[in-house]
Amino acid sequence: MSRLRDILIIDDEAAIVDFMTEALQEEGYSVRAAYHGEQGLSEIAIARPTVVLLDMHMPGITTAEFLDRLCPHDPPPVVIMTADARATDLLSGRTDLTYLLKPFDLDALLTCIAGFVPHPHPLQ
Repeated sequence: MSRLRDILIIDDEAAIVDFMTEALQEEGYSVRAAYHGEQGLSEIAIARPTVVLLDMHMPGITTAEFLDRLCPHDPPPVVIMTADARATDLLSGRTDLTYLLKPFDLDALLTCIAGFVPHPHPLQ
């Protein structure tokens, strides 16, 4: 079952995970982290996140393999984080994905997240 505002970050670069986790938690989101695709799949099996932020190039399973292994019924939305402008071509033109080009700033991250997860502190 998905918890509202639960974000799963999957990236092998600890500095990026730390930055994103801290920034999103300061905004009031619940954040979990995984450092490779297999660990990310395990986290999803434990509790389906509202959205997954997935680094495109990591050791271990490829992004395409990760996406193929997601639960076929009710998979969480996935945002591919990449510096590779050819990401849509590399993932066989998948249109069910959102892309966040690296390097991104905090505003771009929050805008992207807002498309999937309601902000925990709505403006009054």
